[in-house]
Amino acid sequence: MIDQELVWVLQAVSAVATATGVCFAAYYYIKTLKNTQKNMDLTLETRRIGLLREVMRDISNFEGWKNSIEVMGYQWENYGDFENKYGTGNNQDAASKRYAFWTQWNSVGSMLRKGLVNAEDLYDTGLIFSLWVWPKYQTIIEEMRRRYWGKAYLSDLEYLHGELMKVKLRRDPSYKIPETYGRYIPDR
Repeated sequence: MIDQELVWVLQAVSAVATATGVCFAAYYYIKTLKNTQKNMDLTLETRRIGLLREVMRDISNFEGWKNSIEVMGYQWENYGDFENKYGTGNNQDAASKRYAFWTQWNSVGSMLRKGLVNAEDLYDTGLIFSLWVWPKYQTIIEEMRRRYWGKAYLSDLEYLHGELMKVKLRRDPSYKIPETYGRYIPDR
């Protein structure tokens, strides 16, 4: 009888030890998974910051600003006037600058849409300037979509504008894009 009781006690102790071991293993596994996830999140954050830095380097250097100011200063009366002044057939330099400018901002919008960067960070880094790009060129881009490129042409530029406008309006509900965003009008 004592031998049978000893066997039961040993089995119970063994079961408790096994259960304790399984609990510790599960705890260690969960802790390892959490640490791995934390490290992955930090890696993604580091990559996101690097991507933002790269975007800012291309946009906010001297040449980037010079090109932006020039392209945002273009003035036209209608689509035909725009094509005569800045179209590929009449002014390849202006068209090249414009396409580079649009593509750059469309790429930023694509990164935003894909979740590689977020709108708050883009806004905080000074890319609010992009709020003016879509309204200035919307009718031109829509006409180019209709005539040549299709509905998706520069859609991420449009998306960028919408998302950054949401941030701007959350932070400053009274904000309106100035009518003079593309040219200088002296105070009277």
